[in-house]
Amino acid sequence: MYKRPKQADLYGITSDFWQKGSVRYVAHAITNTGRAILLRKEQNPADGNIKLAKNHPDRKYWELGITRPGELGLGNNERLARIEIDCSLMPCDGDDDGCVFTVPPGIEAWGYQKGLELRVFAHRNEGEGDNTDGSARRYFRCKLGDGKAALQDARRNGADGWNWKAWLENEDRANPYP
Repeated sequence: MYKRPKQADLYGITSDFWQKGSVRYVAHAITNTGRAILLRKEQNPADGNIKLAKNHPDRKYWELGITRPGELGLGNNERLARIEIDCSLMPCDGDDDGCVFTVPPGIEAWGYQKGLELRVFAHRNEGEGDNTDGSARRYFRCKLGDGKAALQDARRNGADGWNWKAWLENEDRANPYP
C-alpha cells in the first residue's frame, strides 16, 4: 500500500472526496521540491447523462482548460516531476473512448510532454485494493504517451491501495514530498 504524503493545499482540497455524494475531480502539478500547484478548480459532475464517458468529470476538467506548463511559476531550481489526479472513482476503461484513454492526450493538448508521470488517486471504496483501513482506495501510475494497452494494464493490473501518510511532528506541511 502506498502511503501518500499530505501536502497541505492538496490534502485540504481532496481529503473529503470519499464522502461526497457527487464524483469530484481535480489535478495538481507536483514539482521536484514537493510543491503542489493547482491546475484548475475541482470539477463536479457535468450536466447530462453521467453514464456516458463524454460527460464524466475527468473529461470535462481537461476540456475546460488548465494551467499550461510555462504558467506554473516554477522557481529557478524547480522542475515539474509529475501530475497527481484526485477523483472519487477510478477512470473508466470500458471502450476506446474511456477516460483512462482520453485523459492523457487531453493533458498533452495543454502542452505537457510525453513521458511525464501521472498518478491517479481514487478516493472511494470500489471494493478493490488492499488498504488495511478498509477503505480500499486505489491508485495507479502511467505516463503521458503510453499506448492503450499500457494504460489499460496500469488501470486494471497496476492499481494498488493507498492512504494518506500521517503528519510528522515537525513536518513542513507545505512541502512534505521528498
